[in-house]
Amino acid sequence: MRYAIKVTDHTGTGVRAEVSVAVVDKAVLSLQDERGPDGLHAFWYERGLGVNTSSSLATSIDRWNDAIAEAPRQGKGGSGSGSGAPGNVRQDFRNTAYWSAQLVTSADGSAQVDVTMPDDLTTWRTQARAISGDTQVGEGTNELVSTKPLLLRSALPRFLRVGDAAELRVFVRNATAADSDVAVTLKAAGVAVSGALTKSATVRAGTSAGYSWPARVEREGTVKLEFAAKGGDLEDAMALSLAALVDLTPETTATSGVVTREDQLEAIYLPRFADTAHGTLSVNVRSALVGSMADELAYFTPWPHEGTPAVATRLIAALAVRRAERSAGGSVGRDSGIARDLAGLVGRQRPDGGWPWCDDPLCSSDLTITGWALLALGEARRDGFAIDAGVLERATAYAFAWVNSSGRPGDTSRFDASGAPTDIGQKAFVLAALAAAGSASAPVPNTKVTEAPHVTTPSVAAAARALFEQYRAKLSGWGRAFLALALVDAGVAVDDPQVRTLLDALNRGFAVSRSYTLLDAPSTPVTGARLGDTVRVTVTVITPADRNYVVIEDPLPAGLEPVDVRLRTTDPALRAKLNGERVAASQRQAGGYAAPWLRWYYSPWQQVDVRDDRAVLMTDHLARGVYEYVYYARATTTGDFFVAPTHAEETYFPEVFGRTDSARFTVGP
Repeated sequence: MRYAIKVTDHTGTGVRAEVSVAVVDKAVLSLQDERGPDGLHAFWYERGLGVNTSSSLATSIDRWNDAIAEAPRQGKGGSGSGSGAPGNVRQDFRNTAYWSAQLVTSADGSAQVDVTMPDDLTTWRTQARAISGDTQVGEGTNELVSTKPLLLRSALPRFLRVGDAAELRVFVRNATAADSDVAVTLKAAGVAVSGALTKSATVRAGTSAGYSWPARVEREGTVKLEFAAKGGDLEDAMALSLAALVDLTPETTATSGVVTREDQLEAIYLPRFADTAHGTLSVNVRSALVGSMADELAYFTPWPHEGTPAVATRLIAALAVRRAERSAGGSVGRDSGIARDLAGLVGRQRPDGGWPWCDDPLCSSDLTITGWALLALGEARRDGFAIDAGVLERATAYAFAWVNSSGRPGDTSRFDASGAPTDIGQKAFVLAALAAAGSASAPVPNTKVTEAPHVTTPSVAAAARALFEQYRAKLSGWGRAFLALALVDAGVAVDDPQVRTLLDALNRGFAVSRSYTLLDAPSTPVTGARLGDTVRVTVTVITPADRNYVVIEDPLPAGLEPVDVRLRTTDPALRAKLNGERVAASQRQAGGYAAPWLRWYYSPWQQVDVRDDRAVLMTDHLARGVYEYVYYARATTTGDFFVAPTHAEETYFPEVFGRTDSARFTVGP
C-alpha cells in the first residue's frame, strides 16, 4: 500500500517539513482519548511569561522522557483479522501497520510511504503531523477500510490452561446481498478437538453466524488453530496461536546446618505428584561458606558518591567473608579494605550520633541507616578491629533514645496511638544492632535527648525480652531473626526458651482467600456464569505482621477477561455501577464516610496490573491487617476452566507466603 502525503501552508503552497506518520487500527484508538494535544495547541497556545533554566543534559533527558510518556499505547483488540488474497491464510495480525516519527518531505511538501498492510480486517486510521523549519504546524487524518465479502472473526480466549475444556468459536460474516451456505474447517494442534472438524451453516445476507468446536487442553505449550471458510466462490482463512499454560504453585523451604565431628544426614523426599518437568532440584554442599560468599563481593565494589548504606553493607559482607575464610584455614588479605570502610563509616557520623541516608548536609540522621552502621561497627569490633569508644557511645545513645521513646505527640510514622512502634521488626533490628555494637548488658548512662530528657536506658537483653513477650506474634520472619540475634548477642543462652521459640517458629505469613460473585447477587458465591455475565472477583489478604515488597497474584480462568473501566468501550451504565460499588467499599473502610468529590481513595497497593491471565497487586510495604481488593471480569468463552490458586509472598523472603486452593469455573451459553 502506497500513501501519498502533501504538506502545504494556508495558501496551498508546498512546504518542506518533518512529518510523523502513524497507521493504526481504529479499534485500538477507540479505547481511550488521545493523550497528547494537537500541534497547534502544543506550539501556539496562549501562555504566561515564564523562565526555565537547565543544563543541556537535563533538557535532553526531559525531551526523551516526554517522548516516551506521550507515545501512543498499543492495546490489544482490533475488530477483525486480515486482508490476504483468496486462498491465503491470514496470520499477520498487528495493531500498528506503520509508524515513522521523522519523515522529511521534498521542497514542494510531498512524500510517499510504502506500507505492507497486516492481515487484520478493520478500519485503519492514518494520521500525519507536520512541523516546518519555522514552526508552522499542521495535521491530517484519513481512514482505510480493509474487508472481504466473506470473512472470519475469532471469538477465542486469550489463553488456555492445562485441563480446560473450552469451546473454540469463530464467526463468519456474509457481507454480500445473498444468503450463502458456508463450510468452516478447523485444523488444530496442541489441543484435542471433539466431533467433526468441518461444520456447515447458512449465513444470511448482511449477518454473521457462529461456529464452535469442543476442545480440551491436555498439555502445555502452544495451541495452533487454523480456520478456513468457503461459501460458493468466496473464501477466507486465518491462523492463530494461543498459549496453553500450566499453573504450578511455588513453595520455598530453606535449611542449613553445621557439620563438626560427626557425620550428618539430610534427606530430601519428593512427593509422587511433584512436577519435575518445570523445575530442577539442585543440592550444593560446601565445606564452608567461603566460595559462594566471596563470589558475591564483586557486587559491593566502591563507587563515587556512595553513601552510608553502601559502605555499611560492603563492610558487613567483607567481614563475613573474612571470617569464613579464616574458619576454613585461609586468608585473602582483606584488612586494608575493611580499614578503609571503617574510616569512611566513622567519618560520616553526625553530631547527634546517627548516620544519614545521604552525605548531603541537609540529610538528617536516619534510624535504619544508623542500625546498619552499628551492625557493621559491631561486627568489626567482634573481629578485633579497634573502634573509637566515643563513636559507639554516641551511636548507642541515639538508637536507645528511639528504643525507649513513646513517640512525639502526633508522630504516627513510627508509633501508633498507644505508643507502640508501628514496625515491630524495626525495633528488633535496632536492638540487634545495639547488641552487636557491644551494648549488650551494661546500660547506657543517662543521656539527654530532645524528645525524652534524662532517659535511663535498660539493657538490650531486657528490652529484647520485653519485645518478645509483647509483640512476638506480630513479628515477620526477618524481625524474628533480628530479635534472636539481639538476645544471643546480649548474652542469652542459645537454648533459652525465648530463643528456641523464635528459631523453631513456622509462620507462612499470609492468609489469602478469593471468591466470585455476580453483580446482581454480591453476597452469593458462584462457581460459574453465563456467557456475557460480569463477575465480581474479591481477593482478601490477611497478614498478622508488617510485610515488605509484597506481591499478590490472582490468576483468572481462561473463560473470563478482566474489565478495564477506564476504556471508552466499557458500557457507561456498567462503569457507573462499578464505580458506585467502589465508593461504597471505600466508605465502609473509612468508617461510613468518604469524600466522593475528591475522586481518590486510599489503597495500600502501589501498582495494580490487570493482565490477560491474572491480576497482580504490588506494594513495598503492607502493614498488618486485613485487605480486600475487588475487580471485575466478563465471561467471554463457554467451557469448564481450571482456576489456579491465588498466591501471596514477600519478594525477598519467598518462604513467607500464602495461597488459596485451586478450583473450577464454568461458563455456560
